[in-house]
Amino acid sequence: MSQQLLVVEGRCDADFYDAFCRECGHKDILVTQPSVCGGGGDGKGNAISLLPLLVLQMHDGSVDRLAAVIDADFASEGTGFVQVRDQVEQIFQDEGFSPAAGLPAGISGRVFTHPGSNLRAGYWIMPNNAQDGMLEDFVLGAVTNAAQTSLLARARKAVGQIPQPLFKAIHRSKADAATWMAWQKIPGQPVVGAIGGKLVDMNHTSIIAFRSWLQQIFN
Repeated sequence: MSQQLLVVEGRCDADFYDAFCRECGHKDILVTQPSVCGGGGDGKGNAISLLPLLVLQMHDGSVDRLAAVIDADFASEGTGFVQVRDQVEQIFQDEGFSPAAGLPAGISGRVFTHPGSNLRAGYWIMPNNAQDGMLEDFVLGAVTNAAQTSLLARARKAVGQIPQPLFKAIHRSKADAATWMAWQKIPGQPVVGAIGGKLVDMNHTSIIAFRSWLQQIFN
């Protein structure tokens, strides 16, 4: 039986996206990370390097749906949205995939089809397929509940008041998210707890866009 694969960067990412998929009713998607499906280890570089192998598995019939979710991170650190987009785009184009036609409005992630087959693939670059950033930016951007927005504002203020933070400035959203999650009913969870704990608005425009992208590939 052909698999439906969603490849992400690492274990914490896999937990988050698995919970997200289940929340949206996508129970047949196998969410995996490079270290458990043939990659040399976890991380963005390994996820991207693994894609050509997984695309070949689409051609031999063992995978018929394939998607990748990868953080853009930041151009100032040698990577960013444009670089990641160009790398991943080229991988699919080199294997004969073409952008899917006739997609509904609001699909911001990339969706590909392959001529003469029902293969479908695509990618989403966090947070929004347009800007530098990461998963935590996506999550925090979908916090709309009044109590949670107030708590998040306090967490951001607390992080901002650290005189000499040890984390890099580009990881500010990670620090904000970790502090916010530390103050929840079950403290100290990773961001997957934002899904199970109903801390994000599943009807937020960014959530709807991501969910719609998943549906175009896996439905």
